[in-house]
Amino acid sequence: MKKIIFLTYLCLITIIALGASIELDEYYKSIDLIESKSTQIPFYITNNESYDQIINIKSTSLNDIFFIDYPQEIRLKPYETKMVVFDISSLKQTSGTYFLFFHLEITKPFNEIFNKIKVSIPFLIEINLLEKNFHPVIRFNSYDFEILFGEEKGMIFPSEILNNSNMKLDFWGNFRVFTKDNILVSEKMLTKENAISILPNENRKLNIFLEKYLIPDKYQFRVEIYYGYKSFFQERYIFEKEFYVTENLYDSWRSFNLLSDIKYIYLKIPKVMSSREYITLPQETSFYILNNDFVTLVVDTDLIYSNIPLDRIINKKYLKLSPEKFELKAYDKKKVNLIVDYRRANLSNLEGEYFGIISAKVENSMMDSIRIPIILDFGHNDYKISQIFSSSNKSKIDDFTNLVELNAKIKNDGNSSVFYLITVKKWVDKIGRQVGDNIYFNSNVPLLPGESITINEEFEVEIGIDKLIIDVEYYKGPNREILSKETYILEL
Repeated sequence: MKKIIFLTYLCLITIIALGASIELDEYYKSIDLIESKSTQIPFYITNNESYDQIINIKSTSLNDIFFIDYPQEIRLKPYETKMVVFDISSLKQTSGTYFLFFHLEITKPFNEIFNKIKVSIPFLIEINLLEKNFHPVIRFNSYDFEILFGEEKGMIFPSEILNNSNMKLDFWGNFRVFTKDNILVSEKMLTKENAISILPNENRKLNIFLEKYLIPDKYQFRVEIYYGYKSFFQERYIFEKEFYVTENLYDSWRSFNLLSDIKYIYLKIPKVMSSREYITLPQETSFYILNNDFVTLVVDTDLIYSNIPLDRIINKKYLKLSPEKFELKAYDKKKVNLIVDYRRANLSNLEGEYFGIISAKVENSMMDSIRIPIILDFGHNDYKISQIFSSSNKSKIDDFTNLVELNAKIKNDGNSSVFYLITVKKWVDKIGRQVGDNIYFNSNVPLLPGESITINEEFEVEIGIDKLIIDVEYYKGPNREILSKETYILEL
């Protein structure tokens, strides 16, 4: 419940502050009271109007943990900024995270009918009070595992961390699976740098993913969780649970579990002009195929084509995979070598990028295969992109929010692939700045030559937003080198 109130309040801060003539340097501040009785928090309040304004500061929180001293009223001259200090003292030694809600109330001119109107601007102070010998209570729950047979193959262990304390806590640690003989099968780490934060008396659901299919047998799931607040304290929680993998679990849909150590292959094919023609040298690379299954598999490799423009297909006769067919024992891996040799090709006709897909397929299985995209770059790259952007108001969601649709069409008119990143910013002219977080649309796969993509995305926009600023960036190659940057402004 606290989490819902907290997020709703932050949303209201953004919405209500849009049309305000008074501006705060920050609408949310967090402080720590560590073995300390008091602290001071400064806020800077700015009058953005050409006339004097009287601002009343009011608290909307009831609490018996803190005494808060602050000026109840301030006067600001036109375009003046003043610092207002909140003196906060703890009255009780009760460790926890507390949210104190305030608002600025101003009376401003409105129109001829209503001479004046009151405007309330909310802001929030988070206080983390930590006393000596504080030991928060947490709990970890793990539920029955699930087996995935689809595009993502493996096992999922649905779990949950519960923060049963009054303090906001950070969690990190490791999750391990052992055999009945105490042999480590798999380990997943949640590092301290990527720790998850959980508010007081809230929980966080986790899906711990194991890429392997386990041999039917008895196993143990061991969890070691560390938790604390920043660097002030750290404690440990241990959880252990036995589980069984039975043979009939795989009966419903038997899918073999293959993986590769790479996502794609990108090779530059060098061309040098001799006295008569272009010449080149063979290019080599390699990758591994992993059998994450408990049965032995026979694997066939090949170059295939799917959704690739006909004039951009890699010619199979210039590629060699070795080995083309091999056996993989349970949990073993095999190195596959790829040789690309265009010495006998007419290189003068090859410019830009050409595409294909390396398939590693389980023998006698129609569904179990790995598909590794391959791009060959022959140079003389031509990057031509055409695009159209527009927006439209779809409907009113409530008194504070509209639904807006962003429409875009991007076409690759060049001879090489491109990636794109679209960043949408919501802009308010009156305060001259962005409001809210960026909205992103990006390409996970490259846009091939001749291909086009249409984007129709709906998202919520608060009342008072004047325009959308669309930043579009295009990238090339495996290192995502930036090609171009363009900005569109869409009036709402």
